[in-house]
Amino acid sequence: MAKQAVAEPKKAAAKPAAKPARASRSAGESLVCEECGLVLTVADPCGCEPACEVICCEQPMRTKTRAAAARKPAARAKVAAKK
Repeated sequence: MAKQAVAEPKKAAAKPAAKPARASRSAGESLVCEECGLVLTVADPCGCEPACEVICCEQPMRTKTRAAAARKPAARAKVAAKK
């Protein structure tokens, strides 16, 4: 009897490493909406682990950086154009 070739199962593609969970928000931390430019400053952090996501314009707000601050005028112009 002849041996039949057996197809080996394909190995699953390795998933990219997930970002480590962010520690909780801290008092004074600023978040910015990349859509409308709204800036939110944390006054009393909740202490959740991992940090809660703050949603604006149906997307998570990002920690404010210099790059985000530079995008703010463009975001406001985008919102004004929608009106």
